[in-house]
Amino acid sequence: MMIKSRALAAVAGLCGIVAYATEAQVVEGQAVDAEGAPQYLVDPFWPKPLPNQWSMQQVTGIHVDHMDHVWFINRGRAALPIELTAELGPGAALCCVRGPEII
Repeated sequence: MMIKSRALAAVAGLCGIVAYATEAQVVEGQAVDAEGAPQYLVDPFWPKPLPNQWSMQQVTGIHVDHMDHVWFINRGRAALPIELTAELGPGAALCCVRGPEII
């Protein structure tokens, strides 16, 4: 039992060291101003238009995965009926329909 506890502590410590070293490398590569605040560039072509006439409503969460894909948690049920006129049927309107909960 003592060996398992020590092995678990060693693995946890190693994971912490690797995570710290990885984070330190990322922070060193960032552009900062004279006061140390990060500098960001605006991408004028982001976000791209959503497919299938989707409407994005209340965004409650945003996540960027390891491949730089951006995921949104969307409250699609919060849309007002006037915002979803394309759901009424073909030809009713050009926009919009309720999008998925996770985009």
